[in-house]
This record gives sequence, structure tokens and C-alpha cells, in this order.
Amino acid sequence: MARRRRRHFVVVVAVVVVAAAAAAVVVVVVAAAVVVVVVVAAAAAVVVVAAAVVVVVVVVAAAAAVVVVVAAAAAAAAVVVVVAAAVVVAAAAAVVVVAAAAAAAVAVVAEISK
Repeated sequence: MARRRRRHFVVVVAVVVVAAAAAAVVVVVVAAAVVVVVVVAAAAAVVVVAAAVVVVVVVVAAAAAVVVVVAAAAAAAAVVVVVAAAVVVAAAAAVVVVAAAAAAAVAVVAEISK
């Protein structure tokens, strides 16, 4: 009878030890799953930060392109101003030439009229 109880006790202890080992395995598996979830979340955060960096780079590039376009427009406007000034100078020169021709014509007419 004592032997049977001892065997029963050993079997119960073995079952408890196996159950505890199984529980420990479950805890380790759950902990590993939590670690995997944390790693995946960290990777997702890295991807989000990288996407934000890409967006910032695109915005900066677009702003730089706008600055280049504005500078080109300002240069074109400066060219237009220079061309307009040249046209005004040419018109003034034409007025001077016409005035000189008129003066020469008046002188010729005055000389003929003597």
C-alpha cells in the first residue's frame, strides 16, 4: 500500500513537473511572439520615418525647383528690360538722325533760296 502511494505521488509529481515545463514552454513562445510583434512594430516605425524623410526631400526638391523657376523668370524679365532699354536707345538715335536730316534739309533749302 505504501509502495502504491509512493508511486502515485511520483506520478503526480512527474505530471506537475511536465505541466510546469509545458507552461514554461508556453510562456517562452508567448514571449517570443511579443518580441516578434515589437520588432515588426519597430520596423514599421522605421518605414514610416523613412517615408516622412522621402516626403521632406521631395518637398525640398519641389521648393528648389520653384526657386529655379522664379530665378529664370527674373532673368527673363531682366532680359526684357535690357531689350526694351535698347529699343528706347535705338528710337532716340533714330530721332536724332531724323532731326539731323531735317536740319540738313533746311540748310539745303536755305542755301537754294539765297
